[in-house]
Amino acid sequence: MIEEIYKDVFKITGESNLYFLKEENLLIDTGYPTDELMIKQDLSKIIPLEEVK
Repeated sequence: MIEEIYKDVFKITGESNLYFLKEENLLIDTGYPTDELMIKQDLSKIIPLEEVK
């Protein structure tokens, strides 16, 4: 699940949390590899994946 927790700051919840800073196109990944598909699906709703650093 993805939610905007602050202006242009998103939290993606799986088995752990990930954070996406939209202005910098920066993903802070503290998650497990098993969450990869879910993360990509959620994140692609707000930005093309090839733009993520």
